[in-house]
Amino acid sequence: MLCVRCIRGYPKVPSNHAFGAAIDLKMNGQLVPLNAPWAQKGTLDLYHYFHAEGWYWGADWDRPDSMHFEVSDEKMRIWGALGMI
Repeated sequence: MLCVRCIRGYPKVPSNHAFGAAIDLKMNGQLVPLNAPWAQKGTLDLYHYFHAEGWYWGADWDRPDSMHFEVSDEKMRIWGALGMI
């Protein structure tokens, strides 16, 4: 799915979603509100797998976004060097 948009609250900064470098996960059809002090169990379970593959979890940010996972710059460079992107 194509999701070309800017970062919420930053109308001139493209979101990494626009480049396929970030995803938001819904568990059981439920969205977690931005800045929520909690995360759904499903994202907690998946965190370790994403982290092991070089992804960041938005729950660790100053403005928590626990449904958000994003590819690290290092992983993007590796994929680029391997011709995967």
